[in-house]
Amino acid sequence: MKWITRERPKIDRIACPWLIKNFVDKDAEFIYVPKDKVFSQAKELDAIPYDIPGAEYSHEGDLCTFDYIIKKHNITDQAILQLAVIVRGADTDSFELAPQAAGLWAISAGLSYNIKNDLEQLAIGLKIYDALYCWAKYVSERETHMVAKNLKSVMNAPYTLKDLIIYFLKLGTLGFGGPVALVGYMHRDLVDDKKWITEEDYREGLALSQLAPGPLAAQLSIYLGYVHYRIPGATLVGLAFVLPSFLMVLLIGYAYVAFGGLPWMQAVFYGVGAAVIGIIAMSSYKLTTKSIGKDYLLWTIFIVLGITTFITESEIIWLILAGGFVVWFAKAPPTFTNSSVLFSPVLLQLVPSVSSSEKLIQIGWFFTKAGAFVFGSGLAIVPFLYGGVVKEYQWLTEQQFVDAVAVAMITPGPVVITVGFIGYLVAGVPGACVAALATFLPCYVFTVIPAPYFKKYGKHPAIKAFVDGVTAAAIGAIAGAVLVLGKRTLIDIPTVLIALSTAAILFKFKKLQEPFIILAAAAIGIALKLLM
Repeated sequence: MKWITRERPKIDRIACPWLIKNFVDKDAEFIYVPKDKVFSQAKELDAIPYDIPGAEYSHEGDLCTFDYIIKKHNITDQAILQLAVIVRGADTDSFELAPQAAGLWAISAGLSYNIKNDLEQLAIGLKIYDALYCWAKYVSERETHMVAKNLKSVMNAPYTLKDLIIYFLKLGTLGFGGPVALVGYMHRDLVDDKKWITEEDYREGLALSQLAPGPLAAQLSIYLGYVHYRIPGATLVGLAFVLPSFLMVLLIGYAYVAFGGLPWMQAVFYGVGAAVIGIIAMSSYKLTTKSIGKDYLLWTIFIVLGITTFITESEIIWLILAGGFVVWFAKAPPTFTNSSVLFSPVLLQLVPSVSSSEKLIQIGWFFTKAGAFVFGSGLAIVPFLYGGVVKEYQWLTEQQFVDAVAVAMITPGPVVITVGFIGYLVAGVPGACVAALATFLPCYVFTVIPAPYFKKYGKHPAIKAFVDGVTAAAIGAIAGAVLVLGKRTLIDIPTVLIALSTAAILFKFKKLQEPFIILAAAAIGIALKLLM
């Protein structure tokens, strides 16, 4: 059969002939003609047009023509499926899909530039794809090979890394409500609505985020980026989530310094803070009902952690771990095999002391400790920051620190981004960058390093039971944190009414976007302060 397409091929118009000849039509003959003559020549020569808009064999959504041929002819060869990811990445400039995609694009472009005869280029290109197929075959037959694992993970993803990055850029830009709300949004959007992440992967990520030190929401975003796209996914998703709010606090910091404080911010925070309580209360409710179900043991752990968190006003990591062990021993008694999969926070205490008079080094070291030793939500870092920046180093006054916390609450994204505001007040833009990097780097490391073990052993009954217990404990701690925040924020009748109204509106109108509520609460807060 004759197959016809546009002249001057690069990726798809070389890869597709190779695929057709090897898996669809071994006697295929390929013809290249100018773009405007493809369909007329196809009719005249009784040829099948491909890789051109309007043809059956062409791009389909995010998939390239190579993918369509695989789907059309039900090709299940694992090496071909691995090769498809590389071809798609090269053909659509989505180089994040596979590390080989950029190289394939460069080689193909070089062939196109140097060889003007299309059929001569095709002959050389077929040999390149023969070699790629042999490599993919070799990799697919060795399940433990890391490249194979990464490629299979990418192939199983129902979304592209670009899709996930865009989602977390939006969440970092519009996600109000602090860590409890943010982890709730991730569950609602990625698990329930888009179905990009499974419930099991989400729960593993939430459990690991509670076990490791650092801000909860940022860690969970990094883990979810790792699920299908490994280190590149974890890195790019983490940056996408943090960057919008970091830029916002830099701008607010500039205005704060330029205009001598932000007295209006307290008025805004009066309304926004109350609305935030309603938002995180609803997020906590949804997370609780979804993750715990009707399991009485998990409910007991949830209640214990909720009460202790409320009484102590801190998240006790050892109780969270204990919740995991209780469920583990109750549902899948251990045989005491290799326990390297579990991450021990005790190791975090092995950090050398540093002494330096340089302010940036002091900032870097202090905020590294903040990121490495503070467990739970980003809110848990606030007491630690207060002790350092106000009491120990005296970098900020009491009022400046209160304003810094207010900035964190009225800006979207992770609450811990307040470190950027603090760093800016102390040492300008360099201070903000050092403070943010030092805070988030430990949580990135402590999420990515244990992640493969969670992925590898997460389905083992003992590990699953442990994760279930830790998840219940973590959600209980989050619920307790909601009560602690409510106690401090809901100080009078108007704030109580704002919080209750917010929760009721979100319960009634499930599709309503939180930024609209935040804007309305800010306006109400300013109006009430003016009236009072």
